[in-house]
Amino acid sequence: MRHRNLTNYAHFITERLELARFPEGLHFATVSTIGADLGNTCIFPALISGGCLHIIAYEDCTDAQRFARYAQRYGSMCSRSCPRTCRPCSAARRRASCCPESI
Repeated sequence: MRHRNLTNYAHFITERLELARFPEGLHFATVSTIGADLGNTCIFPALISGGCLHIIAYEDCTDAQRFARYAQRYGSMCSRSCPRTCRPCSAARRRASCCPESI
């Protein structure tokens, strides 16, 4: 991925999420490896908008109970994940409403 691609993508996500409406910044969580571009949706908009970036450990994002405790501790976060990491979040959401409203 080239710098200009990342710049355009981060700008698009910032506009799409209307991050200017949240001057205090939002909490973003990345639940995939930093080496994969899947996390770009959360990493760069958090950094350029003054938000808070949570880099969630593999053990926390693949275990429903650990993820539920993490989410309850830090509150609602914007995240993007693959099906492997969505399953624990969905399971945790059924047990305790700790996940954002839309997954």
